[in-house]
Amino acid sequence: MNQGDESRPCPIKRLPVELLQMILGALPDVSSLCMAASSCSLFYHVFLQAETPLTTRVLLGQVDVDVLPEAMMAGESALLRPHESGRESYQAILDFVARNLQRRPTPPKSWSLRKALHLSRLHFYVDAFARKFVATTLAIHPLNRTTRPVTPREMRRVERALYRFETYCNLFRQPPTKGPIRYQDSIPSRIYDERVPLFFAHFAPYENEQLGCILDFLLRAISPGNSQAQRMVIHSLRAYEWVLAFADVGEHDVDWGARKVDYTNCFDSPEMQSVVSRGLAKLYEITGAETYAERYQALDVDTLPYYSCELLCESLESLDEDWDGILLEELTPETEKTHVKQSLFNDPDSGPLDAWRWAHSQESRERWVYQKDRRELRQWGYVMWDRARLETADIFQGSWTDVLVIDPVLEAHAYMQNS
Repeated sequence: MNQGDESRPCPIKRLPVELLQMILGALPDVSSLCMAASSCSLFYHVFLQAETPLTTRVLLGQVDVDVLPEAMMAGESALLRPHESGRESYQAILDFVARNLQRRPTPPKSWSLRKALHLSRLHFYVDAFARKFVATTLAIHPLNRTTRPVTPREMRRVERALYRFETYCNLFRQPPTKGPIRYQDSIPSRIYDERVPLFFAHFAPYENEQLGCILDFLLRAISPGNSQAQRMVIHSLRAYEWVLAFADVGEHDVDWGARKVDYTNCFDSPEMQSVVSRGLAKLYEITGAETYAERYQALDVDTLPYYSCELLCESLESLDEDWDGILLEELTPETEKTHVKQSLFNDPDSGPLDAWRWAHSQESRERWVYQKDRRELRQWGYVMWDRARLETADIFQGSWTDVLVIDPVLEAHAYMQNS
């Protein structure tokens, strides 16, 4: 260090305020903005001079405007108390539905730091899982036929579905209870019987199918039965030792084999779904844990529900509406508008809707969402992609059954039967 350098002012202090504000406004997320503003007195005073404009600029750079209404919906739903029995709590839910589900909310033009920071933290988890979803699904047949990079429109589509998942969890999951819970002791949610009119009825069938794609993806992320890497995530967890033991006995025990005990249903188990229902932040913590102590703490075993009637898998499977015998392919463009719920989001690309029609054209409405024989389609997120990607993958050249490959879960089940 040259003599006298200590007395020289920091070069950044000589920058004009406008340029310093441009630097703060170019930060990638609101959390980084907060850290920068608190890093030194210079940035703190610069931030205070334009707190709302800077916060708004950074938030809109982090959360796309096409995703912001769903982010607002998920953030607001976290503040509700759906399991409280008071009239005010129930009215708060009805008001929430009217503001966020019966119509798509219009984001405010400016954001306070407190509200923006809340959404920014939630978007961190949404962005992380969206990137994992895209990386995983694009490597699966038939999407692996193309090298097209993911488009911003496709990424935003996945993010909106993740926000809808988070909103459902906030509304309908059981609150944690200390100690083990038996099935007969589980207390249904007060609003469980209204989950269709309160939630699912406000989304188009292909949007509910997108939710099913997200659910299946998250279940695979914590399931011990689909790959060695996924098995390692839960292998050391005391709460799930019974899963691996059950699978081991089911694979080798002759008596169980004679009675055809199925050991491949871990994917659909209530315990796995209970973990998934805890929301994206908790799932991020669980899937990112690397040591036994971290995994045990992340699962919070003492408060893990044994069973919850509000699990998303059961809810999606119970969406079978009254059978009317009218096949989707029999609907005209005019009758489809009245017979099929239309999305509140005007997606400029027809890919998701076209893929849903392709997979359900010969079925009536009771089989339009989350059918078990479409699990392989959901594994590559068939209702998430732009039309151009789906055409490149040649899925529309035949029926949906033409793109099926051997499902490893079904293959394991067949092995069990043969054994």
